[in-house]
Amino acid sequence: MPPHGDGHGHGHGHGHGHACEHEHKETVGENIDEDWLYGQVDTNRMRSFNTHPDHPLAHCIKPHSERNNQSTFTEGEDEQMILHIPFTSVVRLKALSIGAGPEEDAPCKVKIFVNRDDIDFENAENAPAAQEFELPQTLSPEAEFRLKPNKFSSTNSVTLFFDGTFGGEFTRVHYLGFKGQYAYDRVNQVQAVYELRPVKSNNKTPAEQGMGSMVN
Repeated sequence: MPPHGDGHGHGHGHGHGHACEHEHKETVGENIDEDWLYGQVDTNRMRSFNTHPDHPLAHCIKPHSERNNQSTFTEGEDEQMILHIPFTSVVRLKALSIGAGPEEDAPCKVKIFVNRDDIDFENAENAPAAQEFELPQTLSPEAEFRLKPNKFSSTNSVTLFFDGTFGGEFTRVHYLGFKGQYAYDRVNQVQAVYELRPVKSNNKTPAEQGMGSMVN
């Protein structure tokens, strides 16, 4: 199923009735001393499935300083949505922050896939995720969900599958933040390798020109 851009899809053909009734398990760790990676998000290549055209994925990707701004948000066209967020550099993700709730349209579960460009509603429910979280109804953007180091140490992109709400018809998220380190810049690395390659030149030094004339 093709993505609907940083946009939307109508009638994505999956089962409904994903209201969550679980008791939340504590998954939030102490805040870690790493950088917020808003600047490493490749916003030009983001895409989403089943997001409302008026509330696309870009509305929840904000600088950390705007984490409490709820005037813009990303909303699904029902209780499920898939958000694909690539990075401009390879990053080591350490934590994820989500701002949502406390209304019933807050997501209650998220599956996170790493370096997967093929996740859609055909495989999201059954594909093995790098990590899953059961979410509380009030998701403070101040909280950080700790990510498994061995799963997120070399991350080009993440795909988040929000599956279910606390009774709401639509899933709504007003902030997504990623914390960690960028390993290297893919664009600059390619450029640096190119610049380091020796360039063959037809220009000869005066000494080489003199030797050539002696041979001739």
